[in-house]
Amino acid sequence: MADSGRIVSISAALTTVGYDNTLMYAGTKGALEQFTLAASKELGKRGIVCNIVLPGATHTDLYHGLAPEAAREAAKQRSPFKRLAEPQDIADVVAFLASDGARWVSGQNIRANGAALWMVKRASSRLIPIRIKNDNCVA
Repeated sequence: MADSGRIVSISAALTTVGYDNTLMYAGTKGALEQFTLAASKELGKRGIVCNIVLPGATHTDLYHGLAPEAAREAAKQRSPFKRLAEPQDIADVVAFLASDGARWVSGQNIRANGAALWMVKRASSRLIPIRIKNDNCVA
């Protein structure tokens, strides 16, 4: 492996919240986040910058195939932009992280979720995910 360069990995915003039936998916994405952090420390000595992007709900065939309409609408309401991300929104973040302009950004989990607010409450020092209900949909 040559010295200098960029590694940009893709995770998912759901690793910060936790949903039912996402054990394997969220677990592997979480492992990739830790791998990226460790890689940023080890490879940074060689001038290699490592980051990971955590996209929120994104308008893709896969997301539309997995999420019912009510869940997609609930996801839109979590963002002040009131829409899902477009693939180009995420691609632009990745392009920036791969550019020389991001040479000092390393070891970061970048949430590209349109300021989506994941509803949480504080219980002692822990954050507890709260299910968001909208039109009989739990998102």
